[in-house]
Amino acid sequence: MFRFLALSGHNRKLFPILAGDASFDLFHLRYNAVHRGAEEEVFAKISPENRPGLISFTATRWGDS
Repeated sequence: MFRFLALSGHNRKLFPILAGDASFDLFHLRYNAVHRGAEEEVFAKISPENRPGLISFTATRWGDS
C-alpha cells in the first residue's frame, strides 16, 4: 500500500492529460529556465483546483557559466 502516487517523465504533453486522473498526487517533470516549454505545455494547462503537486528537474542551462 502507498499513501501518495507520483509520476516522473519527459513527455510534458502527457501531464495535463493525466492531471484529470485523481490517482496521481505529484508530477516530477523537466523544466528549463531558458527553454520554458513546460510553462505552456504543462503549467498553463493544469487547473489550479485539485491539481497534483509539481516538482521540476534540470531547472538550469547546462554548459553555460
